[in-house]
This record gives sequence, structure tokens and C-alpha cells, in this order.
Amino acid sequence: MPDRFVSSASAYLPLLRLERKAAIAALSWSGLGGPRGGRRSVAGWDEDAVTMAVEAARLAIGDEPPQTVVFASTSAPFR
Repeated sequence: MPDRFVSSASAYLPLLRLERKAAIAALSWSGLGGPRGGRRSVAGWDEDAVTMAVEAARLAIGDEPPQTVVFASTSAPFR
């Protein structure tokens, strides 16, 4: 059995919020629907997948650096 396992995990949610009503109003021409109330987290112009991953990693790592850190994304800005 391998001795590797996930020792910690974390997430980072951007501070910027978008009112769902505003999104629905802006996209009314498209026929798209969805939840009517609440807000959703939206990345700012300078927050890409790597930036948010670094913030999440800082929370997950804490004071003791791990041997390996893995980054996985469907929208990585670099190859």
C-alpha cells in the first residue's frame, strides 16, 4: 500500500460577489435561467486559477511545508 495520502486540502473563494438577479437581467436575451436569489463568488480581473490555488495552498500548508503539492485545474493559464 502506498504511503502517500492527502494530508490537507483547502479552497479559496474570491471576495467579489455578483448578484444573481443582475446576471439574469444581463443574460435575459439568452433564455438561460437559474436560481433567482443570492450571490455568487466571482474572480477579479487579476485572479486566475494559479493565484487562487496559491491562496488555497497557503491555507492548507500552514507552518509545515509538504513534500509534494499538486495543482489541478480545467482553466490553468499557463502550460
